[in-house]
Formats: sequence, C-alpha cells, structure tokens
Amino acid sequence: MLDSQLTSNPGHSVAVNQSWPEVDSALVEDGRRAVPLFPLELLPLPWRSWVSETARSAGAPVDYVAQSLLGVVAGLCGAGALVRITPGWSEPLVLWQVLVGRPPAGSRRPSPRCAP
Repeated sequence: MLDSQLTSNPGHSVAVNQSWPEVDSALVEDGRRAVPLFPLELLPLPWRSWVSETARSAGAPVDYVAQSLLGVVAGLCGAGALVRITPGWSEPLVLWQVLVGRPPAGSRRPSPRCAP
C-alpha cells in the first residue's frame, strides 16, 4: 500500500522495486548440517544419567533437558555465586541461553501441555 501511494503521487519520483529477492533455500529445506551432540560427559555422573533418562522419557533432545537443568542451577545460585576465571577476575553467575529447534512433526504446537 505504501509503495502504491509513493509511486502514484505526481509530485514525487520514487523508484520502487516491485520484485522480491529469491529465497535462500537453505533456510526452508532440510539441507542443514547436523547439530553437534551435547557433551553429556561434562556433567557429573548423577546428573548425566538423570538428563539422559529424562530426555528419553520425555521424547525431547538431551540438549533441552541439560539446558533446563543449567538454567535452574544458575537461577538458584542467583547473584550470590561468583565464577572465578583467574585469581584476580571473578564474575557473577549469569547464564544466557536460548533453545532453538524444529517443531514436532505434524504439529503446530510445541507440546500438548502448552495448549491454552
């Protein structure tokens, strides 16, 4: 609508590109590389087993369960915990994370539990 208003106004000479660029097919097709596996071996043994079993029973990727666990730990520690990088450098425990994944096959909602 804005393009037609600009081009139909006799007092203005605006060049408007009416065509869309080609869509990068890598964005919409399954030609993407596989995501690396989450390094479960870096978790302590009791948590490693819990994350693995919880992911299997929920039918969720291990990454999602492990990141949820790490988010809970960071939230429980809050600003009261410091991470010591070097003897002279400490930072508060802050964890920024995002989970990105494909929607379940044949479904538009991420989970039936999320339905309104």
